[in-house]
Amino acid sequence: MPIGGSGGPGTAHDQEERMTEPAGLSTVWRCVAGAAALAVAGAMLVAFWSVKICDGELANTGDVVSVCRHLSVTDPPVVIGGVAVVLLLAVALPVSELSAFGVSLKREVLAAKQTADEARELAHGAETVSVEGRRVADRAADTAIEARAAANSADRSAGLAERLALSRAREGVDEAAEHVDDLVDEYRRIRSSEPSSSERTAKLEALVGQMIGRFTNAHVDDFDPRRALSSPNEGSRVAAYAWAYAHPDVSDVDAIIRAAVAEPQNHRFGQYWGFRAVRRALAERPGTLSVEGRRLLEAWKREHLAAGSDREVTSGRSFEVSRALAFG
Repeated sequence: MPIGGSGGPGTAHDQEERMTEPAGLSTVWRCVAGAAALAVAGAMLVAFWSVKICDGELANTGDVVSVCRHLSVTDPPVVIGGVAVVLLLAVALPVSELSAFGVSLKREVLAAKQTADEARELAHGAETVSVEGRRVADRAADTAIEARAAANSADRSAGLAERLALSRAREGVDEAAEHVDDLVDEYRRIRSSEPSSSERTAKLEALVGQMIGRFTNAHVDDFDPRRALSSPNEGSRVAAYAWAYAHPDVSDVDAIIRAAVAEPQNHRFGQYWGFRAVRRALAERPGTLSVEGRRLLEAWKREHLAAGSDREVTSGRSFEVSRALAFG
């Protein structure tokens, strides 16, 4: 009896065809698997643009800020979705079709498994970094609390020193004291004839103290602080700052800020007293700093902190600006 008809059941050709397709899977199931694969792929595409992952990171200010990003191909949900698509396509497409596109199911599964392992390692590393980040954030919070306490202490000390300086200035001024113009001339003489030093700074501080004492105890009819503030004479501008310090008035703050931020680089001492007068006026009336005044102070602070030069003097000016912004 012949063994092999060309189309009869049970032939080797039929058995080979039956072996090329997954046993027990019908066309309906392949369609369902294909539709599911498309649905999963579509959901992954939508998730790439709509889902964000947010992590906490430590900013330069010491605060913990939230940083968000879109999904990436190494994120575990994406990896799992990719594996699901591959498996569904393996069910939906016959082995012969997969081979036509050069796709090796085993190779893809191994690659997906390797990617999943890498993703787990990345997740573990991210968890470790997150724990360390929380520790750093806790230390930063403690440091911030200590810094605020130190700032409050420094502010109290500065206020005490100011009251003491004013008291001494008032006690040291009598009717025989020099006229304000003479003090202005002496200020210019010291700055032009002596090199920058702690001794010169002490002399200039003493002169400013005398100016504040004159403006506090005596009625100076011939002194116009607004005209002095716009004067090209640096001594006159310092006298205007001293007048504003002795008579704090928030209505003068914007004019003083404009003059102080415009001081030349070689007149940092005068700029310091301008910012000090601004801070004292705002301390008397907190919350009254104008939008323009705040913009000018913040711009100056950003520029000079970025420069990082002359740290000691810049630190004093920056302290006054920071306190002015806090009061404003």
